[in-house]
Amino acid sequence: MLLSYIYGGIRPILRYEYTGSHLSELCSKLDEILVNFNDAKNTGNSFDAAFYIERLYDALVNTLRAGVKAFVPRAKKNYYKFWWTEELDLLKQDSIDTN
Repeated sequence: MLLSYIYGGIRPILRYEYTGSHLSELCSKLDEILVNFNDAKNTGNSFDAAFYIERLYDALVNTLRAGVKAFVPRAKKNYYKFWWTEELDLLKQDSIDTN
């Protein structure tokens, strides 16, 4: 079912919904961390900011990787340009060099 959404073009907005929902969860976690940080600062308690930053960073990277895995099609090099030839590469380079 999910693949029909991704590759069938039925709902191309699905990838935005995926990242939006997962990133909003991370924003909520960040809000909680900031509240805890302010509480610790106001009470003079210690707060291990590096620990929370690393956890949020890891969660962000994992969310983006999962989104890529789910929604970015994988294809071999030149899959979409099977018609592109070495002669066209030379013509393209000539055009770049003269302009």
